[in-house]
Amino acid sequence: MTKHTSLHISGTMRKSAWLFLFLCSCLLSFAQAPRLLRQQKLSKWQIPAANYSGITPLGGDLYAVVDDKAAKDGFCIFRIKVDSVKGRVTKVELVQQTQEIPQQKRAHDAEGVCYVPKTRTVFVSSEDNQRIVEYNLDGKLTGRQLMIPSCFATDSIYGNVGFESLAYDALRQRFVTTTETNLRNEGIKGRHRLQTFGLDLRPKEQFPYQLDEPAISKKSQHYIHGIAAICADSDGSWLVLEREISIKKRYIGSKVHTKIYRVTPNDTKQPLAKTLVCEFTSRIAPFSKRFANYEGMCLGPRLKDGRQTLLLIADSQGGAGNSLYRLHDYLKVIILP
Repeated sequence: MTKHTSLHISGTMRKSAWLFLFLCSCLLSFAQAPRLLRQQKLSKWQIPAANYSGITPLGGDLYAVVDDKAAKDGFCIFRIKVDSVKGRVTKVELVQQTQEIPQQKRAHDAEGVCYVPKTRTVFVSSEDNQRIVEYNLDGKLTGRQLMIPSCFATDSIYGNVGFESLAYDALRQRFVTTTETNLRNEGIKGRHRLQTFGLDLRPKEQFPYQLDEPAISKKSQHYIHGIAAICADSDGSWLVLEREISIKKRYIGSKVHTKIYRVTPNDTKQPLAKTLVCEFTSRIAPFSKRFANYEGMCLGPRLKDGRQTLLLIADSQGGAGNSLYRLHDYLKVIILP
């Protein structure tokens, strides 16, 4: 074999090695990236249009869901079937309406919901009165509620942006919630307080959280930017859904930008370190009418390969729209790496 041929083979081998390493790197990156499945309309399963604002797993394929404009207080129960291999939702069924007619003239603005396996009870947060109350699985009030610190009182929040989120961390045995936007007297724009409570219902730790800078234009008829949902993962980390909405006067051009971050609650002094899980945008445009305002988020089932799914539910404002276009309630599955 000549020296020239030897060098040629050696160079070819080096190229093959680099190509192999590149492909391995691509496969590793793909395995570490979340998969965002296509959203699906709840109407395909004859689920009525509503204002779905929160969701929590009850075990098996049952989930408690709250509606922030329901005529009655409480929650309803969905059965959600998810394909164990591909992660796609295959069926949704409304199996139980548990809401009660409230004593007051109107229902409270239910936004967040979580389930506590130890007590087999459901807690629901309401942002109009800043209360978080407990129900049994039949939808009856137990008379218990979380003891809310005075800094979260109704006169300390901006209108209609109170307790939007609620989760239960079974590993730490902690509830966690926060207001949709920062408190009136916070002092730092976009600074939130993730407030925890123990099973004794008393307030515990408080973790600072800094919202991202706006990503879309504030020039609109309605604009809001804040935290819409929190979900506790089984490893002790929390998933935080940051949502930015811009609604144009004639609706065309309206958009919602959604980011999901992972944080670990380990520092009560400095804002929690954030790791971006995923982000996506939906909009209303002449050729894009899949606008989805996701307000609820919870863990779904694990797939056969061990990956964890995340379920998001959207609020269509009761199917708001006109003869040309109406908003839809959607479910979206995100497969975590």
